[in-house]
Amino acid sequence: MEGSFIGQVCALVAVGALWGVTNPLLKKGSETLPTTADENTRQGHLGKMFVAKFIHLVTNWKSVCPFVLNQCGSLLFYLTLSTADLSLAVPLANCLAFCFTIVTGWFVGEKVSNQSPTGIAGIALMLIGILLCMAGKA
Repeated sequence: MEGSFIGQVCALVAVGALWGVTNPLLKKGSETLPTTADENTRQGHLGKMFVAKFIHLVTNWKSVCPFVLNQCGSLLFYLTLSTADLSLAVPLANCLAFCFTIVTGWFVGEKVSNQSPTGIAGIALMLIGILLCMAGKA
């Protein structure tokens, strides 16, 4: 049972990493989307702009690669839920995704407002809470 628990935790850490790391990369990859002019949307060109943006996203490797990795994280989460305890799986994956998002955003140059002492304390308290949940389930 111990090895199974460790395996589930490792899978959920991987899910959190895949979700968290890809969030800022998806944001970065979509920065090059063509802009929509207000007069075009009023004249009925909304469908054309949607198609243009969709084609741009599908052909841009900076948005496709993070999206595929993010979906791999979702698949791993779905597979892990068949054996993991929900009261551990959901908070662990989401908390770690948030922490990985903050760290990755900082590395790719996003302005991270959680560098304040209260933001760092909040992240530390989340991690302590997850550790307590894991200790209670082990």
